[in-house]
Amino acid sequence: MRVLFGMLLLAPGVALAAYPVELPGELAVHEAMQASPAMAAARESIAWGQATQRLRRSGPYGLDVAATGEKRRDLDGRPYHEQQYELLRTFRLPGKGVLDRAIGEQAAAAGGFAYEDAWHEAARTLLADWCDWLRAQASAGLLAQQADLLREQARVVARRVAAGDAPRIEQQLADAEVERQLAAASAAAQRAGITRERLHAMYPQLAFPAGQADGMPPEVEGDDATWVQRVVGENHEIELAEARAAEARLKAQRAGR
Repeated sequence: MRVLFGMLLLAPGVALAAYPVELPGELAVHEAMQASPAMAAARESIAWGQATQRLRRSGPYGLDVAATGEKRRDLDGRPYHEQQYELLRTFRLPGKGVLDRAIGEQAAAAGGFAYEDAWHEAARTLLADWCDWLRAQASAGLLAQQADLLREQARVVARRVAAGDAPRIEQQLADAEVERQLAAASAAAQRAGITRERLHAMYPQLAFPAGQADGMPPEVEGDDATWVQRVVGENHEIELAEARAAEARLKAQRAGR
């Protein structure tokens, strides 16, 4: 389930055939992640990359106007003002222009990869938080079932004691075991409630299922080698590192010009 959900939320718009029923709805997950502070900060990386691309494309090579003024005197000693205006424009060599555009493209690509990597990490965090709640809920339910079984056993012991087939100490031990299990079930239910409230505070868009999911999640199609190849091939952290390395190489080439 962890691999499936991680690949499902690898990037917006990616979908797989099977979606685990234990997880919240796919649309709600996307909305919750888009509204999270982490993704709001990650969107700035896209804007930064695009701004860098525009800056590299244009550069400080526009028109510039310069004006100078001077006081002078003519041959008769009469003062007058002399003004001079200049229209200036600097040029970069064609090789530098090509490199600047390539640097801008790599910066924009790196911004996109940074956003996708942040999306992947946000999905992993959401999955971990949701699984924590599922485990807490399942543990509370299991302990409650065990408490019911012990309560039934205690009633059987009580009937035996009343019939004179068992000493009263057995009933006392059975009742103590029931109380201990009820306390454990209550503590587990409290932990599950706290986990749910924390999850709801972090992702208010998500709806919680009414009951526990039945059965096992669907099997993931494909063998380990296939999924390793896919995970590595769609690893935005690797793509981000490669884009930044390419940008650094291009900057070094431009400095050499």
